[in-house]
Amino acid sequence: MNVIKYLLLPRQISPSEQKHLATLDRRVWLFFALHFPLNMGVAALAGTGVLKAGLMTGFVLLGLPLAQMVLANPRHRSLVYAVIAMSLGGLLVHFEQGPNQVEMHFYFFVVIALLSVFANPMVIVVAALTVILHHLILFMLLPSSLLNHEATVWTVAIHAVFVVAESMGAIFVARNFFDRVIGLERIVERRTQQLRIRTNELGLMLDNIEQGLLTFDLAGVMSPVKSAILKKWIGAGTEHPTIWKYLGQCDEAVAQQFEAAWQSVVDDVLPLELSLDQMPRRMKAGDQILELTYRPIMQDDRLSHMLCVISNITSKLERARYEADNNALLSVLEHVLKDPAGLTAFMAEAEHLMHVIVDEKASLENRRRAVHTLKGNCGLYGLGEIAARCHELESHQESAPDELRPFVEQLYASWSSLSTRLRRLFGHAAGSTITVREPDYHALVAAVRNDAPREDVLRALEVLQLESTELPLERLAAQARALGTRLGKGEVSVQVQSNDVRVSPSVLAHFWGSLIHVVRNAIDHGLETPEERVRAGKSASGHIRLKTSLEDGDFVCEVADDGRGINWEAVRASAKKAGIPLETEDDLVESLFASGLSTRDEVTEISGRGIGMGAVRASCLELGGRIRVESQRGLSTRVEFRIPESRLKMQMSTFH
Repeated sequence: MNVIKYLLLPRQISPSEQKHLATLDRRVWLFFALHFPLNMGVAALAGTGVLKAGLMTGFVLLGLPLAQMVLANPRHRSLVYAVIAMSLGGLLVHFEQGPNQVEMHFYFFVVIALLSVFANPMVIVVAALTVILHHLILFMLLPSSLLNHEATVWTVAIHAVFVVAESMGAIFVARNFFDRVIGLERIVERRTQQLRIRTNELGLMLDNIEQGLLTFDLAGVMSPVKSAILKKWIGAGTEHPTIWKYLGQCDEAVAQQFEAAWQSVVDDVLPLELSLDQMPRRMKAGDQILELTYRPIMQDDRLSHMLCVISNITSKLERARYEADNNALLSVLEHVLKDPAGLTAFMAEAEHLMHVIVDEKASLENRRRAVHTLKGNCGLYGLGEIAARCHELESHQESAPDELRPFVEQLYASWSSLSTRLRRLFGHAAGSTITVREPDYHALVAAVRNDAPREDVLRALEVLQLESTELPLERLAAQARALGTRLGKGEVSVQVQSNDVRVSPSVLAHFWGSLIHVVRNAIDHGLETPEERVRAGKSASGHIRLKTSLEDGDFVCEVADDGRGINWEAVRASAKKAGIPLETEDDLVESLFASGLSTRDEVTEISGRGIGMGAVRASCLELGGRIRVESQRGLSTRVEFRIPESRLKMQMSTFH
């Protein structure tokens, strides 16, 4: 591969190469025209036919105009020139039938060297191959055209060795000619482009830089020379203060951290990089957020001073928050266009969950469930910042209330800002409309045309006030597919079976919001990766079924998967570790929904806290429902929720 790469030039032809080859295109006419007197003169001296020599030379040279007319690529024309030149050499040897016939072979050596001016190794290769084929064919068919009576096969062999050796040298010369002369333009252009990029970056930085620069010694004493902008951000300071006292004018906590961390740097106990990692990175200066970075100044391989670069990142953080809000709004807008009613349900559920989260009188268990459910719902709508705030709050859930309060306030502030913008954009219009699916519309039209009983038509119209369970199931299906891709489970096939069940959106709002935890568990814990499924003899794609139905006076909602099944031993071990009693098999099933129980060793943004299943259980029990779990190890898991129909305002569609 390296040899081929060396022989083949880059595909693109630079302007300088194009110009060089165009010059050679004009010069080859003169070079080839000189072969008429050369070949005819040799034929005259050898008595082998002057006219024949002229005609055969002219026939070979017809390739020159044909190549220039037909071939647009100048490199391709160069290859043809190599064939023509070697063919003319063959004629020259043929016309000299005397004692100097072998000497005429030196023509090939001269021309191979000359062909290196094309700066293309393949021209030399084609020329050498042409000579080889020419000599092999004529040696078998007409040996007198190659050798005089005194030459032997070994004479030709020696010539062949020299041809190969010279061809290798000519290839080296041609390639170096291309790389160092013809290709010089590429090198210059590449380096010029790099310089231009660096110049633009430097110019951009110099045009927009607002950084404070200061240096201090090992004792922390600052140099009197520092950026003027620091006076605006932090203040002038006293003469020769330590840097921590200077920064303490704005942020005393940072000053204390700075002094302690700098002492670790001076003590040189840890590697410098590790010590610098302990230095404060941000500080507040009034309403501004400043970022601190450090650059060691070394003398004789020893730390002598430190350069501190201070940047105002307030606008950067605000811009990042603004962009995050805009991205969130765009994500919500995409969902609104597909499912306007879904926005109303989501907003109502989120407001309820936020009320629980900020209510310090609510039980800790309910607040944890609310945070976990809100994180899942925001993930469904692509609200990454809110989901991240929830995850951060969950990570500090064991903290004292006073320590937890700032995280709650940050979450509430982020949600309030976003919900205000959502309501300003979309208002409450979605809640005052009734969405009619096309099949329901056509069914009603058909009923009226067929003079269906008035009571049936009224009942069908009343049904339209209820929400088809197909809508929330489809939302869960979209989340399942996206989550499958995110977790490396491949393309998950999700089957939705609503069976035309309709229910009041407000009655099941909390249940739909928490059901996402069951779907997440089915994807994260249940489904295997495509490779694991194939090894187990399953299809590479996992399957999820989301189903609602009316059975024996109950509303039934089912989430089923064809994954690895529940590892009951792991559940038993986790329950035992959590102190959950397991006297019966029902206790074992019940432990699946116990808050805080998880078979995961690590916590991720998807699962691992053991809170989500407790949330969906609570929602089901609030409606007087019950839960049933069926699982076959290595084959499937099915979770069924049954809620008495009497607790719900619901019915089947009329005209289906």
